[in-house]
Amino acid sequence: MALFKPWVHGADGMGYYSWLRSVVLDGDLNTANEYEHFGYGWIAGTTATGYKDNPWAIGSAILWSPLFVIAHAIIRGDGYGPGYFTAISLASMIYAFVGLILLYRLVKDFFGSQSALLATVVTWFASPLVFYMYMHPSMAHANDAFVNALFVYTWHRTRPRRTTDKWLVLGVTVGLAALVRTQNLLLAIVPLLELAAGLIRNRKDRLVPVAGGLAFGIGLLIAFLPQMYVWHRVYGSWIVLNPYWTSTGNTWNPASPHFFDVLFSTNHGLFVWTPVLLAGVVGLLFLAQRDRGLAFLLAAGFTLQVYVVGGWSAWAGGAAFGQRFLVNNTPTYLLGMAALVDWLRRRVSLKVLWGIGAIAIFWNLGLIAQYVTGMIPREAPVSPATIAWNQLHLPAVLASRLGDLLSQRFGVWR
Repeated sequence: MALFKPWVHGADGMGYYSWLRSVVLDGDLNTANEYEHFGYGWIAGTTATGYKDNPWAIGSAILWSPLFVIAHAIIRGDGYGPGYFTAISLASMIYAFVGLILLYRLVKDFFGSQSALLATVVTWFASPLVFYMYMHPSMAHANDAFVNALFVYTWHRTRPRRTTDKWLVLGVTVGLAALVRTQNLLLAIVPLLELAAGLIRNRKDRLVPVAGGLAFGIGLLIAFLPQMYVWHRVYGSWIVLNPYWTSTGNTWNPASPHFFDVLFSTNHGLFVWTPVLLAGVVGLLFLAQRDRGLAFLLAAGFTLQVYVVGGWSAWAGGAAFGQRFLVNNTPTYLLGMAALVDWLRRRVSLKVLWGIGAIAIFWNLGLIAQYVTGMIPREAPVSPATIAWNQLHLPAVLASRLGDLLSQRFGVWR
């Protein structure tokens, strides 16, 4: 695929990858030499326990490890280079694709294969997911989409009679999601509310919800324990609420002063960069007509994630394509969009809807081209008018820079 770029790029990609290389090749958790290799030794100092300050979560490294180990068995190199980077990039791509398949299967049961296919394709290629799935796969966002899809799929499939073993599995999925990005611990809120409701309803027999709660907690703890162990070794504490504070200086404000900026700001606002995703969020209203519980799960998850990102001092994501911190809401966009498509199909032909979807996809791909060519800034606000104007002039810009783009992408021309 022309978009696929297997590399380890940027501080985030370096941070996630460093865990994997350090454990497999060096047999330790000190990522200082990896930081130096990628030219980021200046980012952070040494923790009180003598380790390099590496705040990035370890979940992506764990997910990448099977293909990385296979690549190392073949290459027998030093853990750097195209073979290793391709292995972890392929892993991210595969995980995200599996997540999309899980969501497609879920949506198909509600709205049929045609609505499910349209919503899946549009969410895939008309959202930031396609960028982080193929062009920046060393970041955590493709894996984040997968673990959130896995949680939603597991949560729904284990209803309505969730036995103790199913509560255990659900807890494991939340723990795995939190391994990839710690704020995914918020996924536990709705299951905990369900358990609390079970205790209230079953006053005469509370053994079942209590057993389910214990199983859920055990599963979550078992899955999340690797991250806690790493924190303990690197930071000297089993729980680190904000590991980014000492390394990058980023803070979090519980008042979430940037809640609406996350959605509507010209600085990587979700609906400014990717307006089609508004259809997915609005579509939750139609999903609620089919399944109120699932719609509530997705709406609550979306709101909580926006709240957390809105309190983050780096809420805009730095050098980012779109609002990258909300790629984990891919299940919300896809299921909501499918519900809206199902409602619209009774009023508009499927061909028209596919046409609208195609426009959204080409708009997003054009936006990626603007981002890659520098037509829009990567770390600053950009107005919708500028984006639209650039889309009109994009073909001419691409034609004039074709040689340079091929050189950067394939290394064939200078």
